[in-house]
Amino acid sequence: MRRWGRTLVVVASLLALVVGVAERSGAATPLVVPHLTVQLLGPVFSQAEADRAFTVQRDDGLSAPVSGGRVLWVFGDSAVDGPATTNPPHPRAFITGSSALFGPVQPLTAPYHLYELHLGQPLSWSAGPAQFLPTPTDTFLDDGSGQSCTNPPAAYPARWGTGLIPLPGTSSVLETYLLACVYTGTVFPIEGWGYAIIDLAHRVVSSGPNDVVVPSSANPILPRLAQWGSPVLDPDGTIHLYASSCSAYAASRCQAGVVETIALPGGPAGLAAVASATPTPVLAVGGFTPLDNTVKAWPASPHGPRQLLDLEKVSHDGVIRLLVGSNPQGPFTPVGEFQLPGCVAHPNTTDLGFIPPECYAIVAHPEYSSPTRLFVTYYLQDARWKGRALGNHLMAVTVSLKPGVLHPA
Repeated sequence: MRRWGRTLVVVASLLALVVGVAERSGAATPLVVPHLTVQLLGPVFSQAEADRAFTVQRDDGLSAPVSGGRVLWVFGDSAVDGPATTNPPHPRAFITGSSALFGPVQPLTAPYHLYELHLGQPLSWSAGPAQFLPTPTDTFLDDGSGQSCTNPPAAYPARWGTGLIPLPGTSSVLETYLLACVYTGTVFPIEGWGYAIIDLAHRVVSSGPNDVVVPSSANPILPRLAQWGSPVLDPDGTIHLYASSCSAYAASRCQAGVVETIALPGGPAGLAAVASATPTPVLAVGGFTPLDNTVKAWPASPHGPRQLLDLEKVSHDGVIRLLVGSNPQGPFTPVGEFQLPGCVAHPNTTDLGFIPPECYAIVAHPEYSSPTRLFVTYYLQDARWKGRALGNHLMAVTVSLKPGVLHPA
């Protein structure tokens, strides 16, 4: 699947920032941030993939920790090849919308000891992938005909996740998602928005899927800045959501952009008001330049309050900026940029992207991180690992940070 994805006050001495005024021209000097070192850890695998029973090409890579040191991962469309020992592997299945993994968290390690999650069924190490959220029935062709999204002329309708957070005091997680009518890997009008709650104690969807912004048969396209993701939950139950857009693009890199947020009180029930909420521009030192961005919360601890981490994709060749803030509306402060391994921009890539090879679905995972090593996943085309061809696959890296940027958990 391809889709649009989706801030800590930092001691100034830790930042290599140059924000000043040129003496002669009076113009502000460019924002300079330090280069951060990246270590490639390997692919995100289920146990069945690690055992070479399958090779699964899937993106998104959303995660949320749950009780008992475990974690839920939710992915996008999933192409399942098997057995992985054949060369080339033989196509087995294509799962539309989403698949999921569940199992123990192993910090600073690429996941491989995870179950393929089948809702309503017992966990099994050897089971292959299964569809997670059901296929929507309320999407439409984008030609204004009012016809349902069906094959042909489209390929399939889908629910694609945009964020995943645990609900405190429960065994449940909240997933936000977009509704899409998929034609090809580069044409997939986004038409609606919704959420679901998954009870992991019983491995069932306990609420939803709830399609809150229902696609319109006459004009089904959902604006980019209404494609909400990256949910952040406040202690009082307010949920903050984020959306971003690039407004100036050149040479595979975003030159200027905007990030907006909305605040919805009342916990998950408050998400019903998403369409009527008033967006607020998010502030950032030097401004935002996102082709896409994702926000995750670094948890509060005795060592410090909650921090918000924003990963900003600024170019199609895998340049990522990390910004950190203490307030959902900002200001967010850049603490560094890093280059994701293997990412190359195609010369014909546009501001919309999606011309291979490229990298996307860049997400931070605090539960896998340490205060000096941020765990990040991304979707890499034509990935290989230890001599094994993985196709298009989710890969994991750690990004080295200066001590003090993130407080101990």
